[in-house]
Amino acid sequence: MICKSVDRAKKLLKAGFLLAAFVSMPTAANTILLMKTDSGFTDIGFVEIELFDTDAPETVANFLNYVNALPDRNYDGTFIHRSDPGFVLQMGGFVFDPAQGDFFAEGTRHIPEDPPVINEFDPLTMSNIRGTIAMAKLAGDPDSATSEFFFNLADNSENLDNQNGGFTVFARVISGQDVIDAIVEEQRCSEYFSPASNQCNEIIPFDNTPLLNMIVDDPLIPTAFRDPVAPQNLIKILSIGIDTDDDKVIDRVEDAGPNGGDGNSDGIADSAQGHVASLPDIRNSYITVEANPLQVLRVLGFDEGTLGLDEGTDYLAQADPLSSLNGLNFVYGFLSFDVLEVVVGGNAVIKIIVPNDESPKKYFKFGPTPDNPVDHLYEFDFDGETGAEFDGNVVTLHFVDGKRGDSDLLENGVISDPGTPALRAANSGTGGGGGGCSLRTRDAQAGQAGAWLLLCLFVLYTGWRRHKKY
Repeated sequence: MICKSVDRAKKLLKAGFLLAAFVSMPTAANTILLMKTDSGFTDIGFVEIELFDTDAPETVANFLNYVNALPDRNYDGTFIHRSDPGFVLQMGGFVFDPAQGDFFAEGTRHIPEDPPVINEFDPLTMSNIRGTIAMAKLAGDPDSATSEFFFNLADNSENLDNQNGGFTVFARVISGQDVIDAIVEEQRCSEYFSPASNQCNEIIPFDNTPLLNMIVDDPLIPTAFRDPVAPQNLIKILSIGIDTDDDKVIDRVEDAGPNGGDGNSDGIADSAQGHVASLPDIRNSYITVEANPLQVLRVLGFDEGTLGLDEGTDYLAQADPLSSLNGLNFVYGFLSFDVLEVVVGGNAVIKIIVPNDESPKKYFKFGPTPDNPVDHLYEFDFDGETGAEFDGNVVTLHFVDGKRGDSDLLENGVISDPGTPALRAANSGTGGGGGGCSLRTRDAQAGQAGAWLLLCLFVLYTGWRRHKKY
């Protein structure tokens, strides 16, 4: 059964979720949205969805109300609270703030809900098949859908089309199904905490909430002594909205950037240019990335030095040599982007514009190089052909398709790789002088600063790799 998550006092089961592949053909009139998922440390991936504006107008309008709502009322920051393999992946209901309490208690709350929307299920055009997205609702009440929604992970039409008036399918996944499927593979709350403890469903049923990197070194450790759930253990909607220029940064985010959304000061909104993107770094300070107008930019986002859903990769721990990090602050996080439509074997020049009062002096890339096929962190200094040049708050990156700086080292018309500018310790104002390195986390994860300090100490003084236990 698919039900909607409701007030804790009612202790009702929840359900609903997302993903897509639909029975009717998309139309030009339909709204396309980009949803970006995030774990707090790492940008996980994108899901592009098509709304069925004509087939489910009331439901789409309701959904967009949440997408475009003010902070604390919209979907940004809500976490995926139900992963039911072979059935549904559900979200759009809950946020967690550790400052307010434990994950299983006062720290987790439901976002404010608008009045319920009328059920618009139509079996002829909107069946609950794999890849479709439908609204969750209360059992026995067809017209009770509010904010929560779910991705159908399988053909659920026989079940969900025939109960509670049918579950309204209002969207489908255009791309990113692999991201959804990967999330479903993650362990769930009941697999980390002992089921006998009943901890995952003591107040709200979070048995199926996916958790990242909750590692139990000793299975005999009682549940009460295991690490508590932290924000970075949850998979969240970082942002969801319209991406007019298809650079993988939604318009709302770009429009909030410097100079009224014109980060490169060319008189044109960044959200209207596919070769320019402005987005917050891990400190929530805006960075602008600009490519050649004839090339296509895809900005994957910033993360704090890890890759993927699992334990990931500590970029800094793989610096070659480690001494190259001395006296530097890595305050931005690691920026990942792709440059498409590059002439095969040709050049690409990327400008990275940081805040006006900052002057990076080095740029580091992560990946293989022609002289070292193993992924490693290396200084991307300019050698006359490839590398970084610096002019105040502007870093200019020179790439050649297939050469140093291009992660696949192939002449294929695509350049990609994570990298980051670095500030001299005295320049960044983070107190990281004295020859060491320092990192700054997102404001929202300020409580993790201690973990990053430990990372730097390990990198610079012991060379050990940190075993992340998020």
